[in-house]
Amino acid sequence: MKNIIFFLLLTNLLLSQDFQTPLEKSAYTEVTTFKNLESYVKSLNKVSKYIEVDSVAQTVGERTIHFVRISKKGFKKEKNKITILISAQQNGDEQGAKEGALLFLKKFANRELDTLLERVSIILVPQVNPDGSEINNRNNSNQIDISRDHLLLSQHEAHALHRLFFTYYPEATLDVAEYYPYTKNWEFYGYFRAPEIQYGTVTNINMMEELRALSEKGFLPYAREYFEEKKISFDEYLIGGPPGRGRIRKSNGDINELIQNFGVMNTFSILQKGINGKELFIENIERRAKVQAEGIEAFVKFCYMNAEYILTVVNHGRGTLKDLRNPGKVALRMEHYQGEDTTLSMKVITLKDSRDTLLSVSGYYPVMKPVLEIEKPYGYLVSQSDNDIVDVLNKHGI
Repeated sequence: MKNIIFFLLLTNLLLSQDFQTPLEKSAYTEVTTFKNLESYVKSLNKVSKYIEVDSVAQTVGERTIHFVRISKKGFKKEKNKITILISAQQNGDEQGAKEGALLFLKKFANRELDTLLERVSIILVPQVNPDGSEINNRNNSNQIDISRDHLLLSQHEAHALHRLFFTYYPEATLDVAEYYPYTKNWEFYGYFRAPEIQYGTVTNINMMEELRALSEKGFLPYAREYFEEKKISFDEYLIGGPPGRGRIRKSNGDINELIQNFGVMNTFSILQKGINGKELFIENIERRAKVQAEGIEAFVKFCYMNAEYILTVVNHGRGTLKDLRNPGKVALRMEHYQGEDTTLSMKVITLKDSRDTLLSVSGYYPVMKPVLEIEKPYGYLVSQSDNDIVDVLNKHGI
């Protein structure tokens, strides 16, 4: 009887705990160090039977890249259930991404989101670039921008994400990052873009059309409504400008970027961009972290609601990649073009009086078209002695 009472008391105590992240414990005055992140993540092993902590790589600075598995029944493929791979802080000076990922994990520690595990399993890497984060530097210890290394996979950090991809074959991926709007060009123009959160979609046209439609006609409208209800300013992720001085367009389609690379393998892939601080460090970190956590939750909930459709479309799309009977064409080079509507309303803040306003701009280039296509070959002959090519192919699971 005493053992039962002790067990019940312990269970209630664990359920009532608030597993504060290191950022919260500092009252939002200090970003989470690698040592504190490692300690916090490892502690989650003990609080939920659905959470497992593992590691996938070691950095040049001898820091471990940890990842967290969150699942109810493991990661075997099931009907109507998908796997989601979430990565945060590829760039070391985007602290809000890491802090948001930890706040999201906290919700599972507190058992607030367990119902989502009926249709999704999650692999989450809360900090891809611990070396850069420790010194608040964009690049890793080799001074390489990890977020542009997803073709050659020359760095341990980028390779680690692809190893996870080919281990778990997620149907959906989310890359959590931050953007910096306070550029000289926009300052000269008198405005800067400042949505608290933005989502970017796969623009590489080699991804199947059904997934593109899911992103643009399904997920983005859902996100706009979701954040409006949460009173969080949101917009689609666009780059370039300011108006009249540069094209306004969506992301490049280059497969050296993570979501483009995963996207051309017919994965439902999204880029999440929260706003960074002006000094690229701790300014407004509480709000930044909470918005990032809300964004991750929004994406996972969308996947939960659409799990069956995502699973069906991704499985079909990946099957067509292997179908040698109808190879089709592959776009090698693409360019941004204007569509039927060349104007766009952008959410901006006036530099003069920090006032939110909508700016109608022309010169919007939302359409991606091929400028060089080839017939997809049936295969390639690669010499075993060509070590560089063989090494890259092996890293991509080929």
